[in-house]
Amino acid sequence: MPVLPLILLAMWEGFQRMQPSARALRVTATIIGAAIVVAAVHGGHVRLTNAHVQPALNRVEWIRSNTAPGDVIACVLDPNCYLYTGRKAVSIVSILDVAPFYGPPGKFQIRTESVAEVIRTSNAEYVMVEPVPRVKYVIDLAYEALKQLQKDSPGQLEEVWRNESEEATIFKVREVKSAKGTPLSLR
Repeated sequence: MPVLPLILLAMWEGFQRMQPSARALRVTATIIGAAIVVAAVHGGHVRLTNAHVQPALNRVEWIRSNTAPGDVIACVLDPNCYLYTGRKAVSIVSILDVAPFYGPPGKFQIRTESVAEVIRTSNAEYVMVEPVPRVKYVIDLAYEALKQLQKDSPGQLEEVWRNESEEATIFKVREVKSAKGTPLSLR
């Protein structure tokens, strides 16, 4: 929108040089006015529709109620988690992990090792998998990676909250000791 006045000025200057008829000016003004009205109505409709969609308040409230302000949450949408909960958040999905060259041709993947590394280096206390608008396959990949992580390190991820309507799950990262008593933690 900041360039719209410049475009209109350039159009006005062009019309001044062409000396268009009054009819051509009215037709052009009508077309431009109709386009602006349609764009404004569409933008208003999108904003109104999005205003009625509440953020996933159940998981946000659970995190606020059951985690400490200094806790780190490893999740898919880390900026949203940080903004809605006020907790530190790190992403378990990097662009490189979901890029097609990491898996067989045409197959994306989230590497279990990279998820474990993010949890370990960030000292995450919780891992959350939440829906990503218009990208459902990322959530499926995150669940696959976490299932493999649970299989590789049993007991280290404990499911503490799940909501099917939000398609979200929160896991608590636990420290598990080996048979020798040494910690086998993801942290």
